[in-house]
Amino acid sequence: MDKRFDKLPDDMKVAILALEELHNIPESMALPVVLGVANLAAQAHYDVDSGKYGTRPISLFLLSMAATGGRKTTTFKELMVGIQDFLEQKRDELKDEDLRYNLEKKKFEREERQWLKDCEDPLNLVPPPMPQRPAPMETADYTINKGTLNGLVDTLKSQSFVGLFSSEGGEFFNSHSFQGGKNEISRAVEMSASLTSMWDGTEITKTTGMERVKLFNRRVNMLFLLQTETVESMLNNPIFSEQGFVHRILITQSPKYNNKEWENSEEADAWEAKIRQSLKGFHKKTRALISRKLTLKPNKPFELEPIVIQQTKESKQIYVDFYNANLNRSSGDLKNFAGFAERLHEHAIRIAGTLAAFEGKTEITREIALCSLDLIDFFIEQRLSLELGIQNINPIQTQGTSKLAQWFEQHPQWRGTHRELRQVNTWFGKLSQEQREALLNELILDETITAEQELAANGRTKVTYALSTEQAKIEEILEKIA
Repeated sequence: MDKRFDKLPDDMKVAILALEELHNIPESMALPVVLGVANLAAQAHYDVDSGKYGTRPISLFLLSMAATGGRKTTTFKELMVGIQDFLEQKRDELKDEDLRYNLEKKKFEREERQWLKDCEDPLNLVPPPMPQRPAPMETADYTINKGTLNGLVDTLKSQSFVGLFSSEGGEFFNSHSFQGGKNEISRAVEMSASLTSMWDGTEITKTTGMERVKLFNRRVNMLFLLQTETVESMLNNPIFSEQGFVHRILITQSPKYNNKEWENSEEADAWEAKIRQSLKGFHKKTRALISRKLTLKPNKPFELEPIVIQQTKESKQIYVDFYNANLNRSSGDLKNFAGFAERLHEHAIRIAGTLAAFEGKTEITREIALCSLDLIDFFIEQRLSLELGIQNINPIQTQGTSKLAQWFEQHPQWRGTHRELRQVNTWFGKLSQEQREALLNELILDETITAEQELAANGRTKVTYALSTEQAKIEEILEKIA
């Protein structure tokens, strides 16, 4: 295990090791999931004192990228057991919530009519007390994996917090809510601006032609596991960086890794059961934490009044030293991530608040402070090593190029003209002249094939295409091995 994880709470370290043992999950994916699940359980109950710029939420935005088949859904399921138990309990508790609300609403309407009559009675010299409105209908959709800004705001009308959680987060960033082209008032910009406000803990607003909504003191965190390709366009979009949305996300990227083989034996089954048994401590803590009764502002439904986690004198000095040591990183090694560099301290104290809450503490100790800085160092390393491409502006042509390259590789001895290629390759022959030339030119530039001018029997010049010599040799060797 990475030495920077040594100071993590024991149950978190066990969870990271369990994911590795069960599914070969790398630490770059395991850590965000462990932190994200713990943060979902804690964010509604605690804020943290920054020591410099007031009280801050502890909500985290986490994004972990991995290749296809990276066991992302499996990883989620292993660590969400405590949260899922809580969600099932809440759904059961609220199964008659709509009936309760409708009955109380009808009672209120009757009392309201009577109150109006009493107010109009000249014999009533003292105004009667106003009837009490019914408590708003409560929901328990504490994890949602996709949707619109309107849907997210509507969810927070009837509950205090929510986690944007998905093991297929590409659906979220590629939904129509996160697409918008160049128009600065697009849905995508509106969504990212709103998510930025949610991370900051400021008021959440929604304005339509039908209504204007303002919500206060809600909490939203994020944990998405996804393929790099599904989020490249968002991470490369300068609008989202300028808004500050991307800088509020802790991002990791995992290399391609192999899944563990399935061993069908009683010993293997017993070993897996033992590993999952070790996760009970993590599940117990997350279940207990998220199940705690929320502290709400008086007479303000669903408005949170979290406990503020304080810093000890020693931990505050650790953060002062860290803050000062990183003042100029936005113009140094993190100049390409300047907005992220300027938020290193806040990321650190949010992580520390999550760790303290997970351990049942109301202050950041020296050990927790040092742990949070180790984790920030890990996330900085991940940020600096991100490998992001750019969005493919012509995926159909890319697919065609790949398919034509595959055909040449399957026919390493073939050599012929454009017309002859159309005759032997049916799908290629059906393309337009422009498309055929574009695919061939791209393969020539990639040096996958060669194009040579030759003198035909009729005295005219012709161009013949063939798999490049180097590639042809490779294909011949592979064919012999097979």
